[in-house]
Amino acid sequence: MEKNNSVKRLLFFLFLGTVWAFASIAILEKAELKKRELQLHFNGSYDKGKIRHFTLKHPYREVFDIPNARLKHSHIGKNLISPHCYSIRISQYKKNTVRITLETGKKYNCKPYRSFFAYNVYHIPLPSFRVKHKTHKRKREKELLFQRPIRFIHPNIFILREKKSSLS
Repeated sequence: MEKNNSVKRLLFFLFLGTVWAFASIAILEKAELKKRELQLHFNGSYDKGKIRHFTLKHPYREVFDIPNARLKHSHIGKNLISPHCYSIRISQYKKNTVRITLETGKKYNCKPYRSFFAYNVYHIPLPSFRVKHKTHKRKREKELLFQRPIRFIHPNIFILREKKSSLS
């Protein structure tokens, strides 16, 4: 009888351990830009002390690793565009780690916070300065090409016109 009770207790504690382990994983449900900051919405409360924040250089980036978290789906944060960052990337870095990267180009004082009453929202302020977004090289060449005086012969063939200077 005692052996049967000890097996039941062991199974019960194993069950509780697995439930506790999976219950502690936070799901990042939504990421949005509001009021010059990146807001991360989790499915429940999340301890901001667990978030690892560091910087990388060349190009300058602010990186946030969120352990015990997963993305709800892979499309979260894919279309985040801000005039304050070159790029904002959110990805599943490891099985239970979400990585957020803000490419800003230069250093700024980043102090993320969590609102007092909103335990499931984490705020990352963006820099106060604006960045010049990189234009695609081919697009830039095309713009320069059309700024020159051109005479079109055919849609695919053109001749550069030379300016006539008058001697007076």
